[in-house]
Parts: sequence; C-alpha cells; structure tokens
Amino acid sequence: MKNTFELISSGIFTYHTDAKLFFELAKEVTTFAKGDGFSASLISIVFFPIICDPAVFRRPDYISYKRDGSAFIGRNIDFSLWRSARRKTQKELAQNLVSEGIMAIRDHKLPPADKLMLLVYLDMAGRAIGLKHS
Repeated sequence: MKNTFELISSGIFTYHTDAKLFFELAKEVTTFAKGDGFSASLISIVFFPIICDPAVFRRPDYISYKRDGSAFIGRNIDFSLWRSARRKTQKELAQNLVSEGIMAIRDHKLPPADKLMLLVYLDMAGRAIGLKHS
C-alpha cells in the first residue's frame, strides 16, 4: 500500500548548534512531494542530523524501521565543520547528509525509483531555500 509521503526533521544536537536548515529542507521536500501526489511504501522518513561536540556526546549513524511504515535515520555531521561553515556550505552539507541517509535505506523498504524522486525533491528544496535566503 502506498501512502502520501512526509519528510520530518528532528535532531540530536549539543550547544550552539543552529540546525534550522534541516527543518526547512524537510518542510520543502514534503511540500513538493505532496504537491506531486508522491507516495511511497514508507509513509515518512524522520531524519535526525547528529551535530554534537564529540567531547560532550557521541552516537553512531543509524537507521531503524518502524512498524507504522516510517524510517528513522540518524547521520553524523562534523561538529566543528558545521559550526565554522557559512550558510551556503551548511546547506550543501545538510543536503548531502539527507541524501546519504535516503540512499542508505534498504531497497525493499524504499525502491530505487522512490529514492531518486526524493533526491529530486531534495534538490528542488535546496534551490527553494537558496532563493528564499538570497
């Protein structure tokens, strides 16, 4: 059964971390997917960027699949790189991290064609965010 798709962003952060870009990307991807009537075997991906000072907290990357048809994905991003990056670089880092997470989902949970469509929406979302903040 296919359902309307949603990308949700949460996060695992330590102090002084602005991860608003992940929330903006998730909102835009969901808007594009719903506008197209995109549906997938996964009803949602809950993406957890892990942006933590390693002296305070460490967690490995992970993917877990939930019974409700969602996938929870946690991916690390270098804390010092993120904190020192300008917004344009942060946007690229965020898009790459979400893209890597999407591609890491098992094909039987999210077929390659659906992954490709989500990557198209992610690219569109990145462009939309870039235009909003130019």
